[in-house]
Amino acid sequence: MKISVIALMIISFASSFASSAQKAKTITVNAGSSLNEAVPFNEIYLYPAFQNGSVHFKDGTLVTAKLNYHLFDDEIKFINPKGDTLGIDNEATIRFISTTTDTFYYFREGYVRRVGGNTSLLFAVQQKMKEIGKEQESSYGQTTSAGSTQNTPSLDKNSGMLHRIPANYNRIFTKENRYFIGDRSNNFLAFNKKNLLKMYGKSDSGVSNYLKENEIDFNKEQDLQKLIVFLQTSKNLIKPN
Repeated sequence: MKISVIALMIISFASSFASSAQKAKTITVNAGSSLNEAVPFNEIYLYPAFQNGSVHFKDGTLVTAKLNYHLFDDEIKFINPKGDTLGIDNEATIRFISTTTDTFYYFREGYVRRVGGNTSLLFAVQQKMKEIGKEQESSYGQTTSAGSTQNTPSLDKNSGMLHRIPANYNRIFTKENRYFIGDRSNNFLAFNKKNLLKMYGKSDSGVSNYLKENEIDFNKEQDLQKLIVFLQTSKNLIKPN
């Protein structure tokens, strides 16, 4: 009887876990469709409408415009005087971008949005739509998995349009959050234990002890916010390398 109860508990837990894992929302873009045709505006962009913002370049130049973050392109879009929606050129020359509510930074892996920290210890998230698969439509109108997403045509950054792919392929996306830690020079590293110890030194007992005493999920923003507060308020920590 005990074995049966344990077995039922395991099955129940597994079922609950599987159900939770399936809750991640996906967006399907049907073959031959443009992104704007297939997906609502508020799921393409971070903000429900373009915001007043400013682009601060490393040479001191400042440009103001209506801005929004494109989740599929991982790009800041602006509206030009003609009303066209375009991407910003020469992204490597950007120091930072500010909107009404947020500050963005650009580095080799794309744009990140500041969610914590200060100017010397930045905590940022890269939030974008990631392609996770394709579906192939059969001659009977049914869809089946088309396997790997490698070599899949990408988005046209200046039009927000999906390049045409074979008429029987649908593309599947889901939202992905990746967390980074950085400095005022736009040097960002993935926010994980390995990079944290690299920044502060493995010999720094303060960071090591905190990680031992606190169970940190490096994919959970709440845990990382607490870790950032610890790093900012601890006086005895060795400064980041």
